[in-house]
Amino acid sequence: MSALEGKIIISTGSEEKSDKITKLLRIKGASVFNFPMIKIKHAEENEQEISKVLKNIKKYDIITFTSGNGVKYFFYWLKKLNIRFNFTNTNFATIGKATGNTLKSFGINPDYVSDSKNSEEFANKLIKILTPEKQNILIPTGNLASNKLTDILSRHHKTDKLIVYKTDKANILNYTLSSMIKENCYDLIIFLSPSAVNSLIDNLPENIKKESLRCVAVGSTTQKALNNKNITPVFIPSIPDIDVMIKEMDIYYQKNQFKNII
Repeated sequence: MSALEGKIIISTGSEEKSDKITKLLRIKGASVFNFPMIKIKHAEENEQEISKVLKNIKKYDIITFTSGNGVKYFFYWLKKLNIRFNFTNTNFATIGKATGNTLKSFGINPDYVSDSKNSEEFANKLIKILTPEKQNILIPTGNLASNKLTDILSRHHKTDKLIVYKTDKANILNYTLSSMIKENCYDLIIFLSPSAVNSLIDNLPENIKKESLRCVAVGSTTQKALNNKNITPVFIPSIPDIDVMIKEMDIYYQKNQFKNII
């Protein structure tokens, strides 16, 4: 029997990510409530720049992805703009197995998949395996992505950051979610991104003690966002991966039963 059985979990990620979390946790016997605090969509306001860059896609030696959304919306724009290109001579690098699998779903095997916990670590690892000669690198990403990856890679290679998708934060808190948190009717709140953290915490009523929230932070940037709100995550997966997160949550419950936080 899983130690997650009977636990009440709140997921704040996008609908797609929450669907995966729900499926995996329900197999473990947990009850999952999805309250997406962010919405992902294509960056239509950046179409002119996207078109300009993708029409010259052949100039890039390496295309780097930090998320599955970056992959999906990169190919979304290629299709929308009717740009056809043979990627045989292009190398692909991704953060995390999940992002690599998303790339594979489009028929491309990544040349390098990093288990890095953040963009800075990823950039430094990537630099070590690249040739000394300057490379042209493209990073398709979202509007809220940090510039750290671009900044570090740019010290050694010609690097372009391209906004292909947009993250909108919810500005109204769901009443049911607010009540569950206020009445302490949950075991954990899962955060997959800093934007979800900010969207939820900034909309919580003032009478809720935010620093006592029981949160899971996926990735170091998400952890930092919680820390900035004076919240210490009770659990942080060893790598930012949903499958790993749930496996390690189960192990953590088995060993600790969260006695120190509940």
